[in-house]
Amino acid sequence: ELLPESEWPETNSCLSHLFYRAAKAAGRMEHAVIMVDFIETKNGFTILEMSPRAGGDCIPLLIQKSCGVSTVSIAVELAAGRLAKPQTLPVKQPYAACRLFAPRSGVLVSENSARIKNVLPDSEVIMYRKSGDALNLDANDYTEGLAGCVLYARTAAPEQFAAQNKKILSLFNPVITSLED
Repeated sequence: ELLPESEWPETNSCLSHLFYRAAKAAGRMEHAVIMVDFIETKNGFTILEMSPRAGGDCIPLLIQKSCGVSTVSIAVELAAGRLAKPQTLPVKQPYAACRLFAPRSGVLVSENSARIKNVLPDSEVIMYRKSGDALNLDANDYTEGLAGCVLYARTAAPEQFAAQNKKILSLFNPVITSLED
């Protein structure tokens, strides 16, 4: 989820400081596009992974929708030396992404992404898999079980966000056969 800084100023400050310190400690990553996976625990934030690359999956589209800029153009500006000062991207419209994982391993027979568009008309449903593709939740790479994602403007209050994502997942409702069929 990408939100305007005004909705999370203390968290943003804490994360920005943590990410910058970690990137600098890793060596010469303080002026790069960096993908960071992190979690929040009762003791604060913990970085799980930091890589000198743009995030994949739905992240580039989420940034494009909410900030109006592509991760590729940011990388080009950094490489050209035109973005010397680290900065947080300005969020013009709060957007969220909901990943559509298969409920179990198997072969995708059909899915109901059109139902999602009917309920969230301004959403963008991106399917990574099509009918006949295998989905494997036991694979080492999480993307083997990922069927797609939904990008949508976040209009619900933060406390309703989880319920909205559950609704999206219930609408997706893919038909999956076993891998042996």
